[in-house]
Amino acid sequence: MSTNRRDFLRSLGSRMVREAREITEAAAPSMRALSDLGNVFGDSPAPDEADFPDFEEPPPRLEATPPARCLDLEELGELARADELEARVTDVQQLARRSVRITWGVPDSGQTEAWLDLDAGLEIAESLDAGMPEPEFVVLAQIALDAPALSDTSLAGSGWLVVSVERGAACSEEVADARRVRVERTVEPVTFGGTMQPMRLGAQLLLPRVWSDPVQELELDPDEHYAYIRVRDKLSERQGVEVERDGGDELAYHRLLGYPDETTGAMPADCVAAAGEGDWQLLAQLSVGNTDRIYVWVADGDHDRAVAFIR
Repeated sequence: MSTNRRDFLRSLGSRMVREAREITEAAAPSMRALSDLGNVFGDSPAPDEADFPDFEEPPPRLEATPPARCLDLEELGELARADELEARVTDVQQLARRSVRITWGVPDSGQTEAWLDLDAGLEIAESLDAGMPEPEFVVLAQIALDAPALSDTSLAGSGWLVVSVERGAACSEEVADARRVRVERTVEPVTFGGTMQPMRLGAQLLLPRVWSDPVQELELDPDEHYAYIRVRDKLSERQGVEVERDGGDELAYHRLLGYPDETTGAMPADCVAAAGEGDWQLLAQLSVGNTDRIYVWVADGDHDRAVAFIR
């Protein structure tokens, strides 16, 4: 769809700005040399440093809001029935997924529910450009599986879930940003490195964007299309989180399960291209730096079949 193409190009904007700045900086000496040569022949004066465009990095991301509560499917159905989606209630409920936000701080219980290493995640993202001669698995997330927010999810249990992503060369010739992943269950966290940060978990119910493939397959009419957007917005408002329609690039969304915060919808197909057929679902998402996210996907609920993308 043309809209998905526009969304895809928009999602690449921040990376293009960064690359444009690097190109400009690299070319500046040559441009100044040519200008000096022109001066010899009486052409215009050499430009001042200030004449070159200044491409600034995007500002630091804002922290995402912890969910105040998690609505259930019946409450979602009530929202749909109240907003011209009476005939689509079952469809909307089937699209909903329980997701768990990871946000800063320790819950009221005083027990840390997750540890994230976002600095290590940023190093992995930057390795896309710099390259890493020796691949290495880096622990990015450690999740307490008995946390209340994980109840009624496929992750609920005991012990810890440890997610490590390989820093180094891509694991697929077809998908340049694909990386290998290790997902392990352990009795205790495996590391408390200096850049590991304590986090808390909060459950929420998610609906995909209206332009996503699962929603487009419903073939909503124009009235239903806009009603779906309103219901999705109200679902966020009722749960005390941000209303988000465009991927939320400016927010530090970290999550488990649910739908990824992005606009292209390309990752399920990229999972197949990089790691084979399967029912690929999001396991974890980490926002690193000001522009990148790391998305970890697993096939058929099998944590031994996992792949990560840096985008």
